[in-house]
Amino acid sequence: MIEHYNCGHTDFESNFMKGDDLVCPKCSRMLKLIGTDYRRMERVYHCSSCKRYFGTPSIELSCRMCESVVPTEEIRMIPNYGYRLNEEIRGELVAHCSLESPIIDLLKQLGYDVKAPWSEKGVSGAEHTFDIHAQNEDSQMVLDMTSGAQEIGSESVVAFFGKVYDLSPLRAILVAMPGLSSDAQRLGKLYKIEVVSGPSIESLIQGLSELLGKEAPPLPKPEMVKEDWFDAVDLRSLREKMATVMERSEKAIKPNE
Repeated sequence: MIEHYNCGHTDFESNFMKGDDLVCPKCSRMLKLIGTDYRRMERVYHCSSCKRYFGTPSIELSCRMCESVVPTEEIRMIPNYGYRLNEEIRGELVAHCSLESPIIDLLKQLGYDVKAPWSEKGVSGAEHTFDIHAQNEDSQMVLDMTSGAQEIGSESVVAFFGKVYDLSPLRAILVAMPGLSSDAQRLGKLYKIEVVSGPSIESLIQGLSELLGKEAPPLPKPEMVKEDWFDAVDLRSLREKMATVMERSEKAIKPNE
């Protein structure tokens, strides 16, 4: 298809041909220079009403709400995002959706001022975020929640301890559903982290309520834990450091003979 710039006529190239020349069938002018006198169109549109061919259509959009018709150049395009569940964090999602509200309600009933989530910079300068921060006149605590289809592994305990170690709150509680693995339990004891676990929300709330009536154990101070046990800022070598931690934890909690 060829469009003659001077008169706007658009037609098949065969209809412009007169011998070896291109001549407009509408105004009879000769087309000499492409880009100056005419252009070839790779994509052509055909009007079903007037039967004319053209290269650049005027596109208009109709609003489904108010039924107004607007040209595309007057439209502001906004991305419309879609979401799907990341199966790797399903446990975390379940924990936050099902556990957070009843735990917050319990803490408020016990007279705590609650913030969820809560972020604070530690001694290292890194900012750490906890699921819940609760404080009253006598106590201050941080809580994290984790859940999964099976028992929670050591990674959750180590990650929680890293934040606690850097911030040194008065009390730190890890809420786990359905529970911690044996390795994770040993680490929790070594790190003096209080753990509330159970297969249901009701059992967790009951366990947390009972735990808050007890005196909190002293959390590890920085001088109590060697620097190479855990780097609170850098988690890239988490698995390698966990192996060392597990080996030392077994020796630390082994009864004296």
